[in-house]
Amino acid sequence: MLVDDDAVQNMLSEAIIKMVDSEIEIVAFEAVRDGLEYLKSDNRVPNIIFVDINMPYLNGWDFVGEYVKLDPAKFERCAINMLTSSDHEKDMEKAQQYEIMSYTSKPLTKEDFGVIYNFYQEQYV
Repeated sequence: MLVDDDAVQNMLSEAIIKMVDSEIEIVAFEAVRDGLEYLKSDNRVPNIIFVDINMPYLNGWDFVGEYVKLDPAKFERCAINMLTSSDHEKDMEKAQQYEIMSYTSKPLTKEDFGVIYNFYQEQYV
């Protein structure tokens, strides 16, 4: 799952993810509210979620704040990753307060996703 207000960034990230594993199902949202509504519905729970920090209206931290209120049993095998252009130390420290799997700078690279994907496979599968 991708949550980023930049549609081009979502398309690039999707292409990178498909290079690593073409079978991965990807849903992308340009608004935090839409991503949260998807998670609250009866849709399939994504394994890995990439969230941008800096977005209008609701930001990535708003997403994470609402995500942690969701049913933990439903999302026990779901990993949140911050994919952002923010290199603020404050954001990196905040990521450590939550169970954020990774804090990755944009753009997502094949190597970055490969590391995240392999770590997910080892820890969650």
